[in-house]
Amino acid sequence: MFCWGKNNDDQLGLGETEEEIVTRPRSVGEASFSLENIKWLSCGWRHTAFLTKNNAVYTCGNNDYGQLGYEKEGCQPEHVTTLDTHSITQVSCGENHTLAVTDQGLVFSWGDNSCGQMGLGNAQKMNITWPRMIKHLAKMTIVQIACGANHCMALSKGGYLFSWGENTFGQLGIGSTANQSVPVPISSLDGVPFGLICVGGAHSFALSTSGALFGWGNNEYGQLGVHDNKVRHMPTLLRSLRSQQIRYVACGENHTAALTQDGGVFTFGCGSSGQLGHNSDTDENCPKKVFDLMGSAVTQIACGRSHTLAFVPSSNKIYAFGKGDSGQLGIDNVTSNSNSCVQVKGPWSPQRGNPETGYRVLKMMAGGDHCFVIADKNNDEVDGPADLRDELPVQPLLTLSESYTCDLVKEASMESDPRDTFDTLETIFSSQACLNGSFLNRRLDEKVSSRVHGIELPALRRSFLRLGAIPNEHIKGAMISSIAHYLIPSMLQHLPPDIEALRVYIILPEFEMIRSKQCFNDIVIPFGNSILRLSAEANKVLRRWWSSLPSTYFSNVLKLFQDAVRFMLQLPAPSTPIEIGTRQTDLNVCMEALSLLNKVNAESGDIVPFKEFYVPEIQRVVDIRADYYNWIQNENMFSFCRFPFVFDASAKTLLMQTDAVMQMQSAVDEVHRRNVQSLISMAPSTPIHPCLVILVHRENIVQDTLTQITKSHPVDLKKPLKVIFVNEEAVDVGGVRKEFFLLLLTELLDPKYGMFTCIEESQTIWFNDLTFEESPMFLLIGVICGLAIYNSTIINLRFPPVLYKKLLHRKPTLDDFRAFKPSVARNLQYLLDYHDDDVEDTFGLDFQVVREKYGAVEKIDLIPNGSEVKVTAENREQYVDAYIDYNLNKSVHKQFEAFSMGFHRVCGGRVLDFFHPQELMEMVVGCQEYDFKIFEKVAEYKGEYYDRHLVIMNFWDVFHEFPLDMKKQFLAFLTGSDRVPILGMESLKIIIQPVAGGEHGEHLPVAHTCFNLLDLPRYPTKEIMKNKLSQAIQYSTGFGLA
Repeated sequence: MFCWGKNNDDQLGLGETEEEIVTRPRSVGEASFSLENIKWLSCGWRHTAFLTKNNAVYTCGNNDYGQLGYEKEGCQPEHVTTLDTHSITQVSCGENHTLAVTDQGLVFSWGDNSCGQMGLGNAQKMNITWPRMIKHLAKMTIVQIACGANHCMALSKGGYLFSWGENTFGQLGIGSTANQSVPVPISSLDGVPFGLICVGGAHSFALSTSGALFGWGNNEYGQLGVHDNKVRHMPTLLRSLRSQQIRYVACGENHTAALTQDGGVFTFGCGSSGQLGHNSDTDENCPKKVFDLMGSAVTQIACGRSHTLAFVPSSNKIYAFGKGDSGQLGIDNVTSNSNSCVQVKGPWSPQRGNPETGYRVLKMMAGGDHCFVIADKNNDEVDGPADLRDELPVQPLLTLSESYTCDLVKEASMESDPRDTFDTLETIFSSQACLNGSFLNRRLDEKVSSRVHGIELPALRRSFLRLGAIPNEHIKGAMISSIAHYLIPSMLQHLPPDIEALRVYIILPEFEMIRSKQCFNDIVIPFGNSILRLSAEANKVLRRWWSSLPSTYFSNVLKLFQDAVRFMLQLPAPSTPIEIGTRQTDLNVCMEALSLLNKVNAESGDIVPFKEFYVPEIQRVVDIRADYYNWIQNENMFSFCRFPFVFDASAKTLLMQTDAVMQMQSAVDEVHRRNVQSLISMAPSTPIHPCLVILVHRENIVQDTLTQITKSHPVDLKKPLKVIFVNEEAVDVGGVRKEFFLLLLTELLDPKYGMFTCIEESQTIWFNDLTFEESPMFLLIGVICGLAIYNSTIINLRFPPVLYKKLLHRKPTLDDFRAFKPSVARNLQYLLDYHDDDVEDTFGLDFQVVREKYGAVEKIDLIPNGSEVKVTAENREQYVDAYIDYNLNKSVHKQFEAFSMGFHRVCGGRVLDFFHPQELMEMVVGCQEYDFKIFEKVAEYKGEYYDRHLVIMNFWDVFHEFPLDMKKQFLAFLTGSDRVPILGMESLKIIIQPVAGGEHGEHLPVAHTCFNLLDLPRYPTKEIMKNKLSQAIQYSTGFGLA
């Protein structure tokens, strides 16, 4: 071991010597212990404490305040025998006091107590000569300690920070400036997982496991690095270092040094003695990289009062800068300051000749105005130089990793009374900080940020599954109890001070054990409440993290709150007003949490299918029609209708029908009112029909419909639709209405009108911006779509999904365009993904589109003066947005607005906003979720037919043997559409009746599409059935787009 610097109080431990200054590193020589046995030491301003490998403490130096732990002077390191009954793991020295922590987490203090830095309370005397246990920390299990000039800080294994002593500059971080004689919690940092604490003269720092650095206290010289010189009484994040991946911090009296993951060194604070190493003596209140050290990977740093050390292992060199009046820079016979890096002249420097003559630096320490180095003779059996970037010299808080979890599970399974495992898991699951520091991905290329949570998700899931499989129920109960009684209350008590305190919101839903019934009230609902209480900024970060989750992890969060809702739905109905209020509050918490998840899912392009948000149990337990009525009356009360994304198709359809009945009833009531008013006034008038009656000729169906729709009052469109074909006697009980829609749309989609263009690639239709038809025709089609929904009729209108998104006033995206024109979308995506900078030369685009108009080429600007604006790497996103906007919005604005006006004239209302665009499309054109077993199950039979009749059994055998395409053709043959109503196959009821002409196979089956009725001859064999049914399907034309 080597030392240099000030020795006026024998703090170097050199024994009897007259030298008060040692300017060149000197071997300490043999003390009362073997030098090879030293594993760490701490330097105070005028004394030093040594920690041996067998966990004993030795001290030397000034003892005016009893800081050596014994009563005599210490020119050589002397054993602090009072601590022999304890195993010491760390020592720390202040200006005139000393702390030590044991392997059991107990803290002992001795020395100057003028500011309460002993932590023993006001009743204690000024100086404490012998180590005394700090009782106020006895229950906390401390793992780290740090001493400033006259204040102290401690970190518990549960991640809690404590401070005590002098507080003149707010260096205790508790928001006040009063000294504290006992440890007090720094509660504003609860939840942040700290790996290191460090204190200077009157300023303090805490470094998180992911490199977030918080500082507080004296800032007269800018030593907090927060871009000003204002004192901070509360912890403040050093935002400028957030992205630098800080791994270690050292503090001088009024300056600070920070070590990055890549071996860079930042310094800030007082520079009057050159201790910042910036080739100047000026102060810096903003962290600045030490230029002289750039290009070298530094692995250790240390600070004295006004000097700094840095170690570069690749060259085995120690560099120093700062104050040198006491030889603390280690330059032989030099006692001047240096504001640039100078090499410490020690025997470890590379030597010419035999490399075995030189020493290898292992560890270096500094404090006050003196320094120490622990070195060896390149002994391969000894670990190499310490790397503070990867392994701290102090114990961090308790956290879980996959390997550690495996060890804990193994111990819990093998030991009959695994007390240590019990205590460990109890501590971790009680603490936000412990969980927030668990399962971190150290190999992550991206830095932890508001977009990157840094959790190794697969390891997290595997580990929690292992913990859930522990056979020891006592341990499992302890984990649940810790979460319910300590973790969750702490999350409700304090808002997260930093993004790293938000990881628990990603981690906890992976713990399957909290999904049991007994956990919903105590854990899940309060957990949801804590999410809702987050600040706007924290909420934004959490939503970003949720959006980055793979679907299987996102689903776990979603199902957690869905299961809580299901749990409450199956509980007995509350009977008192208090119980009702509590139940509604708890339901509201879970529903609001689900609402946040739903927004994230929608904004992220469906991480999971939107249908995964359905909670069908709601409709089974709750009268959603009454819920809807109540919601209309008072939107501020709790109602499931505030969260329509949990309703499945059948629930939303029921609400649509409920709303339709309400509007129709309102229209009918208005009719009766007007009829009665006419009778009372005796004025001649024609009674108004309670239905919307449309009278049409088959040969003039479009014009007849347009004329009557145009003349209809908007309220009339809310009435039940009744269609009459002129000169036909059929009564409209649904079949005539269905035929009307089929015939009308077949006519409207005829190319002779030119209202739509067919997109062959996607097999869809879109508005023709060059059509000669006026707006009323598009309004008519919009009304027809609305009437089809209102009257529960599927129509064959193959618009792309983006149409329904536009009807719900949602902005189209590139993903929507991909389903519209796939090849064009691929080209746009290629433009966005192009990595080189030569976008302009490669693509040769400007902000124009070119199209053919009546045989001539037309160029249209996408933005003002678009022909003069070239598409570049910087503006290509704007180009894509403008291109999509033109194609889907601006070019067809007139046609779509008329269509939308017609649609909303019928369907506009609150319930329409309940629908997802996909659901709205399925309401109009049906869906493609086929279950043909149910199709058979709900079938009805007439005459002699029944489910076990030979002809019927042959029919179903043949049908189920058909490939899917053939089955879909049969649906089109039977119903006019190959799609299924949004309510599913249960609502698609086929009626089969016997007819003659099948005995010899001379007749084909006949479908009456208006009634889903199939005339099925009595075919004697399965072979004939298959042949005739196939012919009937293939010969049918149905109602297509063309």
